[in-house]
Amino acid sequence: MKTKPHNKKLPFPLGRKSVLACALAAALAFFPIPNTSRADEVPFDSDGAAWIFNDGAEFHAELGVPTGDVQEKKIDGKSVGVISYNFTQGGQYVGARRVVEINKPGSILSLEVSSNNPMKQIWILITDASDQTFHINVAYSDSPNWQTIKIPLQGDSFTGHWGGNDDGVIVFPVKAIGISIDDFALAPVGELLFRNVQYGNQ
Repeated sequence: MKTKPHNKKLPFPLGRKSVLACALAAALAFFPIPNTSRADEVPFDSDGAAWIFNDGAEFHAELGVPTGDVQEKKIDGKSVGVISYNFTQGGQYVGARRVVEINKPGSILSLEVSSNNPMKQIWILITDASDQTFHINVAYSDSPNWQTIKIPLQGDSFTGHWGGNDDGVIVFPVKAIGISIDDFALAPVGELLFRNVQYGNQ
Protein backbone atom coordinates (compact mmCIF):
# COMPACT_ATOMS: atom_id res chain seq x y z
CA MET A 1 0.00 0.00 0.00
CA LYS A 2 1.38 3.36 -0.99
CA THR A 3 0.39 6.70 0.36
CA LYS A 4 -1.57 9.03 -1.87
CA PRO A 5 0.03 12.30 -2.90
CA HIS A 6 -1.29 15.32 -1.04
CA ASN A 7 -1.92 18.62 -2.80
CA LYS A 8 -2.40 20.78 0.27
CA LYS A 9 -0.58 24.09 -0.09
CA LEU A 10 1.40 25.09 2.94
CA PRO A 11 0.64 28.53 4.36
CA PHE A 12 4.33 29.43 4.63
CA PRO A 13 7.55 28.39 2.92
CA LEU A 14 9.48 25.56 4.52
CA GLY A 15 13.10 24.51 4.35
CA ARG A 16 13.96 21.20 2.71
CA LYS A 17 14.15 19.26 5.96
CA SER A 18 10.87 20.76 7.19
CA VAL A 19 9.11 19.81 3.95
CA LEU A 20 10.44 16.27 4.27
CA ALA A 21 9.27 16.11 7.88
CA CYS A 22 5.79 17.20 6.79
CA ALA A 23 5.72 14.57 4.07
CA LEU A 24 6.84 11.78 6.39
CA ALA A 25 4.24 12.90 8.90
CA ALA A 26 1.51 12.81 6.29
CA ALA A 27 2.59 9.33 5.24
CA LEU A 28 2.26 8.01 8.79
CA ALA A 29 -1.05 9.70 9.50
CA PHE A 30 -3.15 7.25 7.48
CA PHE A 31 -3.02 4.42 10.05
CA PRO A 32 -6.04 3.25 12.03
CA ILE A 33 -5.45 2.13 15.61
CA PRO A 34 -5.34 -1.69 15.57
CA ASN A 35 -7.88 -3.74 17.46
CA THR A 36 -5.49 -6.53 18.34
CA SER A 37 -3.34 -6.62 21.44
CA ARG A 38 0.33 -5.90 20.91
CA ALA A 39 3.44 -7.85 21.70
CA ASP A 40 6.54 -6.18 23.08
CA GLU A 41 8.53 -7.08 19.99
CA VAL A 42 7.12 -5.79 16.70
CA PRO A 43 7.17 -8.87 14.46
CA PHE A 44 7.01 -9.41 10.75
CA ASP A 45 3.94 -11.13 9.43
CA SER A 46 4.69 -14.40 7.71
CA ASP A 47 4.91 -12.62 4.33
CA GLY A 48 6.47 -9.40 5.59
CA ALA A 49 3.23 -7.44 5.15
CA ALA A 50 3.25 -6.00 8.66
CA TRP A 51 5.83 -3.46 7.47
CA ILE A 52 4.60 -1.35 4.55
CA PHE A 53 6.93 0.29 2.03
CA ASN A 54 6.55 4.01 1.33
CA ASP A 55 8.20 5.57 -1.73
CA GLY A 56 7.51 9.22 -0.91
CA ALA A 57 4.67 9.70 -3.38
CA GLU A 58 4.22 13.30 -2.21
CA PHE A 59 7.27 14.31 -4.26
CA HIS A 60 6.96 12.16 -7.39
CA ALA A 61 5.80 14.89 -9.77
CA GLU A 62 8.66 17.29 -9.14
CA LEU A 63 11.47 15.13 -7.82
CA GLY A 64 11.12 11.80 -9.59
CA VAL A 65 10.32 8.35 -8.26
CA PRO A 66 12.67 6.32 -6.06
CA THR A 67 12.49 2.54 -6.19
CA GLY A 68 12.84 -0.04 -3.46
CA ASP A 69 10.88 -2.27 -1.13
CA VAL A 70 10.77 -3.67 2.38
CA GLN A 71 11.04 -7.38 3.03
CA GLU A 72 11.99 -9.90 5.65
CA LYS A 73 15.18 -11.92 5.60
CA LYS A 74 16.44 -14.60 7.94
CA ILE A 75 19.96 -14.04 9.24
CA ASP A 76 21.26 -16.64 11.67
CA GLY A 77 17.68 -17.86 12.05
CA LYS A 78 16.34 -14.46 13.11
CA SER A 79 14.01 -12.10 11.26
CA VAL A 80 15.65 -8.99 9.85
CA GLY A 81 13.85 -6.25 7.97
CA VAL A 82 15.45 -4.89 4.81
CA ILE A 83 14.57 -1.53 3.29
CA SER A 84 16.11 -1.26 -0.16
CA TYR A 85 16.41 2.11 -1.86
CA ASN A 86 17.46 3.58 -5.20
CA PHE A 87 17.48 7.36 -5.69
CA THR A 88 19.15 7.36 -9.11
CA GLN A 89 15.83 8.26 -10.79
CA GLY A 90 15.02 10.92 -8.21
CA GLY A 91 12.74 10.94 -5.19
CA GLN A 92 13.21 12.33 -1.71
CA TYR A 93 12.75 9.46 0.71
CA VAL A 94 11.75 5.82 1.14
CA GLY A 95 10.78 4.03 4.29
CA ALA A 96 8.87 1.32 6.10
CA ARG A 97 6.02 1.81 8.53
CA ARG A 98 4.05 -0.40 10.87
CA VAL A 99 0.79 -0.10 12.80
CA VAL A 100 1.31 -0.60 16.55
CA GLU A 101 -0.53 0.19 19.76
CA ILE A 102 1.74 1.54 22.49
CA ASN A 103 -0.39 2.52 25.46
CA LYS A 104 2.21 3.11 28.14
CA PRO A 105 3.76 6.56 28.71
CA GLY A 106 7.44 6.21 29.50
CA SER A 107 7.92 3.34 27.07
CA ILE A 108 11.16 3.13 25.13
CA LEU A 109 11.25 2.38 21.41
CA SER A 110 14.41 0.49 20.53
CA LEU A 111 15.78 -1.11 17.39
CA GLU A 112 19.05 -2.04 15.74
CA VAL A 113 20.09 -0.88 12.27
CA SER A 114 22.88 -1.86 9.91
CA SER A 115 23.97 -0.96 6.38
CA ASN A 116 26.98 -1.36 4.13
CA ASN A 117 26.65 2.38 3.46
CA PRO A 118 27.24 5.09 6.06
CA MET A 119 24.26 7.46 6.28
CA LYS A 120 24.06 11.05 7.43
CA GLN A 121 20.70 10.35 9.01
CA ILE A 122 18.01 7.74 9.52
CA TRP A 123 14.54 9.03 10.33
CA ILE A 124 12.68 7.39 13.22
CA LEU A 125 9.03 8.43 13.40
CA ILE A 126 5.98 7.77 15.56
CA THR A 127 2.37 8.88 15.16
CA ASP A 128 0.20 9.41 18.23
CA ALA A 129 -3.54 9.17 18.84
CA SER A 130 -4.12 12.75 17.64
CA ASP A 131 -2.33 12.03 14.33
CA GLN A 132 0.63 14.12 15.43
CA THR A 133 3.86 12.70 14.03
CA PHE A 134 7.17 13.06 15.86
CA HIS A 135 10.54 12.54 14.20
CA ILE A 136 14.17 12.32 15.14
CA ASN A 137 17.15 12.00 12.81
CA VAL A 138 19.85 9.57 13.92
CA ALA A 139 23.28 9.43 12.29
CA TYR A 140 24.52 6.01 11.21
CA SER A 141 28.31 5.97 10.94
CA ASP A 142 29.42 2.54 12.16
CA SER A 143 28.96 0.72 8.85
CA PRO A 144 28.53 -2.22 8.50
CA ASN A 145 28.05 -2.95 12.20
CA TRP A 146 24.74 -3.05 14.03
CA GLN A 147 23.91 0.21 15.81
CA THR A 148 21.36 0.32 18.62
CA ILE A 149 18.86 3.17 18.73
CA LYS A 150 16.79 3.81 21.88
CA ILE A 151 14.20 6.57 22.06
CA PRO A 152 12.09 7.31 25.17
CA LEU A 153 8.54 7.99 24.04
CA GLN A 154 8.24 11.53 25.33
CA GLY A 155 7.97 14.74 23.37
CA ASP A 156 11.40 16.14 24.18
CA SER A 157 13.09 13.01 22.79
CA PHE A 158 12.21 14.12 19.27
CA THR A 159 13.61 16.92 17.15
CA GLY A 160 10.35 17.88 15.48
CA HIS A 161 6.64 17.24 15.19
CA TRP A 162 3.84 17.88 12.74
CA GLY A 163 0.09 17.39 12.35
CA GLY A 164 -2.56 16.37 14.86
CA ASN A 165 -2.41 18.50 18.01
CA ASP A 166 0.98 19.83 16.86
CA ASP A 167 1.94 20.71 20.42
CA GLY A 168 4.91 18.42 21.05
CA VAL A 169 2.99 16.33 23.62
CA ILE A 170 2.52 12.64 22.81
CA VAL A 171 -1.08 11.47 23.16
CA PHE A 172 -1.19 7.73 23.83
CA PRO A 173 -1.69 5.26 22.37
CA VAL A 174 1.05 5.66 19.80
CA LYS A 175 -0.46 4.02 16.73
CA ALA A 176 2.32 3.83 14.13
CA ILE A 177 6.10 3.73 13.91
CA GLY A 178 8.29 4.33 10.89
CA ILE A 179 11.88 4.12 9.65
CA SER A 180 12.90 6.24 6.66
CA ILE A 181 15.95 7.02 4.54
CA ASP A 182 16.15 10.27 2.61
CA ASP A 183 18.20 11.22 -0.42
CA PHE A 184 20.92 12.62 1.80
CA ALA A 185 22.12 8.99 1.92
CA LEU A 186 25.82 8.95 1.07
CA ALA A 187 25.22 6.24 -1.55
CA PRO A 188 22.20 6.59 -3.91
CA VAL A 189 21.58 2.83 -3.95
CA GLY A 190 21.66 0.52 -0.97
CA GLU A 191 19.90 -1.30 1.82
CA LEU A 192 19.12 -0.58 5.45
CA LEU A 193 18.68 -3.59 7.72
CA PHE A 194 16.73 -3.37 10.95
CA ARG A 195 15.92 -5.86 13.69
CA ASN A 196 14.85 -6.26 17.32
CA VAL A 197 12.21 -3.54 17.09
CA GLN A 198 10.76 -3.39 20.62
CA TYR A 199 8.98 -1.10 22.97
CA GLY A 200 8.40 -1.26 26.70
CA ASN A 201 10.14 -0.34 29.95
CA GLN A 202 13.76 -1.21 29.14
